[in-house]
Amino acid sequence: MGEDNNKNVDPVPYFIHEGVVSRMAECNKKLLVALIVAVLALFLNNIVWIVYEGVAHSQPKEVVSYEETDS
Repeated sequence: MGEDNNKNVDPVPYFIHEGVVSRMAECNKKLLVALIVAVLALFLNNIVWIVYEGVAHSQPKEVVSYEETDS
């Protein structure tokens, strides 16, 4: 159970490791930008909805009443 599973693994060359780390950093930057854009879109959507609801409820509504006539 206490065996070392990495004793038969060849070491990875440094330039391959650097390439993988560089690609991962680029991917992380893209994901961070996508996350920021999504959060901003969510906040803007909520702000627009709040403003829309505020304008819709602040306008006076016309009440039309019909008088019943006995004919």
